[in-house]
Amino acid sequence: MNAALTFRKANFMWFDLLEAWGLAGLALLGAYRFSYWDDLVAALNEHHSDFYGALASVIGSLLGFTITAAAVLLSFASTPELEVVRGNARYADLWQTFLAAIRWLGIGTAFSLVAIMVTPSGVYRDVELVLAAGVVSGCTARFVRCVWVFEKVIWLVVRPKAS
Repeated sequence: MNAALTFRKANFMWFDLLEAWGLAGLALLGAYRFSYWDDLVAALNEHHSDFYGALASVIGSLLGFTITAAAVLLSFASTPELEVVRGNARYADLWQTFLAAIRWLGIGTAFSLVAIMVTPSGVYRDVELVLAAGVVSGCTARFVRCVWVFEKVIWLVVRPKAS
């Protein structure tokens, strides 16, 4: 059990992504199994540009937040409070987390903007729905991990100094 937990911690970014995709897959499978799939596709057909316009706005805003958080973190990187973080072997993971979130949120924004312009029909609508679920769940997983890391760094910076 300890080896499995160590492996999961060492590969946390892949596991976050796989867990998010698994949950999205279960949601889509549930929609298909309980006959909501056609309702989802019909709603997407009826409100295509509204859905992707809102999705582009939300994901684009999260992208802006993540870039700002990375800039704030970069400005605090040389402070004495973060000396313990800079000296840690996992310091590169901190930046990889932010870069992965920025990359995924950029992909999500681009996907949403392209989806506004391209309106597939028939079986391609089903593929589009699966792709949208995959992109949104990937963006969510990366953003949630980024916020978690940022919260930990904030607590390191603002914690009371030892006397």
